[in-house]
Amino acid sequence: MPQKDENKQKKQIPLHDNFFKATFEKPEYAADLISNALPEELLRNIDLSTLKLSPNSYVDENLKSQFADLVYNCKLKQKNDVIISILLEHKSQKPKYPHIQLLSYMLNIWRDDIANKRDLRIVIPIVIYHGRERWEYRPFKEYFKGLVPYMESFIPDFKFILEDLKRYSLKDVDRRYKYAEVKFFMNLVRNIFNLRRLFGELPDIFLCAGQIIKSEQRRFYIRIGLLYLFKQVPAEYRDTLLELISKTTEEGETMTKTIAEALIEEGKEIGLQRGRKIGWQEGLQKGEYIGLQKGEYIGLQKGELKGKQESIIQMAKKTDFSAEKIADILEVDVDFVKQTLKKHGLLKEISDKE
Repeated sequence: MPQKDENKQKKQIPLHDNFFKATFEKPEYAADLISNALPEELLRNIDLSTLKLSPNSYVDENLKSQFADLVYNCKLKQKNDVIISILLEHKSQKPKYPHIQLLSYMLNIWRDDIANKRDLRIVIPIVIYHGRERWEYRPFKEYFKGLVPYMESFIPDFKFILEDLKRYSLKDVDRRYKYAEVKFFMNLVRNIFNLRRLFGELPDIFLCAGQIIKSEQRRFYIRIGLLYLFKQVPAEYRDTLLELISKTTEEGETMTKTIAEALIEEGKEIGLQRGRKIGWQEGLQKGEYIGLQKGEYIGLQKGELKGKQESIIQMAKKTDFSAEKIADILEVDVDFVKQTLKKHGLLKEISDKE
């Protein structure tokens, strides 16, 4: 059982990673986060207009499947030749020894400095956390059992900034951050483990994100955010989520289709990476519940009756969707869906689910 939970955790990491990176790879969004996280004195002396994303990752090779980092470099206002590195790290779970992981990042940054004959950079770690557990910051020395004062000088002494997003309300997020994309990220991730609050605030979250939802230029970002939201919500609540999204804004129907398109694309990429045939079977196994077929919406090649029937059957088996919902997603007649389900003995099962 523990192994199973560990595997689940690893599968979730790319979702957090993609959403986090899609948001904060843009310097202006990173500056929005940093300016609200740094102490005032530090903020006054850092020139955020010089903020530049490092092209390197400083995560050890054996940890790349579990962790991700974003490192920004910037200059001090009074000392233009001094480079400061700001490490942004996202956490959905409270680590047992946070300093050790951060220290490994910092060592890799300094190794890079040495290899490239640069002066060592000052590294300021910022941890963005939204996990279930309460996280109170503790100095590194407090993790050592039996430590006495005369031994403290042998312990590495550094701090990190902890941004626990659960502390913030919808109003706090709106007040603190400037960009709609940053607000969208903060509001989704801080609520992702509290479904009651998430569903209650979702109309206001989408209202706040209205300008990016309507933007064609930001459609890719919205896809990542909606896919993150959909796949983090437990399967038994996803129907409720889709209904809520569809009713929340004028773009609700478009957003639910955006989720479907993202699932198709995700399944397609997995199938291509593994060199397998792109089709319904792989799509359902790897892309949640919606299959694949090149250039067609929801894995169907229109006009192929057999393909449509197979799509209906597989969706009925892999989801809790009603016949009407399946018909709507696949853009086919509901009677055709019911006839297909009845022929294969699935209609009663679908009715029971309703």
